[in-house]
Amino acid sequence: MAENTITAIIPDIYEALDVVSRELTGLIPAVTMNASAERAAKDQNIVVPVEPAGNVSDIAPAMTVPDPTGQTTGTATIQITKSRAAEFGFIGDHQKALDTGSGYLNARSGKIAQAIRAIVNEVETDLAALHTTFSRAYGTAGTTPLGTANDYTDASNVLKILKDNGAPQ
Repeated sequence: MAENTITAIIPDIYEALDVVSRELTGLIPAVTMNASAERAAKDQNIVVPVEPAGNVSDIAPAMTVPDPTGQTTGTATIQITKSRAAEFGFIGDHQKALDTGSGYLNARSGKIAQAIRAIVNEVETDLAALHTTFSRAYGTAGTTPLGTANDYTDASNVLKILKDNGAPQ
């Protein structure tokens, strides 16, 4: 059985990754990444910790460190729902033709960069599709918020959601 290796193209992959990794993306930097040695299969449930907003207090001179206030760590269940690949191969005749022109290595590096971009774009699209689960909303669709004079319940409930999510004051 033939062995598939990518050893020969690792330098091209790194060159393309250096270019693409510096490009600005939208939602990906806002997502927490856990790059531990643990692995998960496609569609397997993964339980991840969700930390509450941090507590802060004024500093007061003392001989002992004050006891921390209690916090409860929550959890959320996530899944890897896709296993995708992007192609960047060449047919032998195209590779030979490129060697007489702009150069095969330049074209291969460009193809790898485009393949990485295609995967990044899919991740961005998937994250954007999850926007309805990023937080909560308050109110009833199709009604005017703050529609009753001197009733600030809508605003106070929105403020509560922001505080619960750890938004800065």
